[in-house]
Formats: sequence, C-alpha cells, structure tokens
Amino acid sequence: GGAAGPINGNQGDDTIEVNGDYASLVFGTAVENIETFRFDGGHSYGNVTIQEFYDAPSVVTVDTTQVATLFHLAFDHSAFRVEVGAGGMDATGAGTYDDTFIVTSKSALSASTMNAGNGNDTLELNGDFSSTLALASTTIVNFETLKLDAGHSYDLASNDTTVAAGATMTVDGSALTGGSTLTFLG
Repeated sequence: GGAAGPINGNQGDDTIEVNGDYASLVFGTAVENIETFRFDGGHSYGNVTIQEFYDAPSVVTVDTTQVATLFHLAFDHSAFRVEVGAGGMDATGAGTYDDTFIVTSKSALSASTMNAGNGNDTLELNGDFSSTLALASTTIVNFETLKLDAGHSYDLASNDTTVAAGATMTVDGSALTGGSTLTFLG
C-alpha cells in the first residue's frame, strides 16, 4: 500500500475513529477540519501525534475513554479537549491554546504525566477522588485551572512543581454540593 491522501472533514462534526494496534500514529498536514479523534479500547496505540495545520476547528476532542493502557499524545495547532481513559495519559502540548483534560478516576490521574503547554489550560476531575492523592512532580504541569465536578469528593495534595514559581492555579469547586468535600493541600 501507498501513502494515504489528505483527509478533509470540511463542514460539520467529523470524527476519525481508530481501532487497532499501532506503534505510532501521526495526524499532520494531510488532516484538516476533524473535530474528534476517537480511539477504541482493547488496543495499544504507541505514540500519537495530532497536528492539524490547516483550518483546524476551534476545539479538537481526543476521546481515549475506552483505552485501558497508558496513552501517549503530543498535540499542537488548536485547543484540545482530551478525555483520559483508565490507563492514564502521557501528554505534551505545544502552542498557546486553552486545553481541557478530563479525568474520571484516581488511578488514571495517578498513571498520568500531563503537560498542557502554554495557554489557559484546565484539568477537570469527575470521579471518586475522596482518598488522598499526592500528585507527583510530573502528574500535571502548566494547568491554570483545576475544575472539580459535582457528585464527588476530592482529596488532593499538590507537588511543588504542580504550579510554576510565580504562576497561579485556580481550584474551582463551585459545582460541589451536599455531602461533597474538598481537601486541597497546595
């Protein structure tokens, strides 16, 4: 087989769904106007790079929620919404975009090393984090907001590298109600 031609989703909501084992995947200059990249479970994806150069949508969603192994992602050229699977995320962002990572389990966050790069980036937690989770030095880097979703309790201890010297991180627990609690050691 030869090289694949360009993929252009044009208008609308377009998805590339990946279902198979890959040592490396690069979605680059030949991919444009794709809003969602979905990775199916039961496979290993090696290193995935997504760089939409032309007509990138305002937000690109990377859905790895069905992936049970550590997912390796490098991304650039758009704001990204990354939905982290049970295996965790090893991610590095480039550029100055407002990215959001959504993590739904303590084990997935513990397995992750996520560097959002520049921009106004958000880590959104939506799951049971009620027993103390001490963040490692590389678990989350370059995030400006930690958003905590309703219906759960959160007990987090940050690392000195979680927030760079001179930078700030907003912990947004405004959605918490009722019996939900927040403990944050910064």
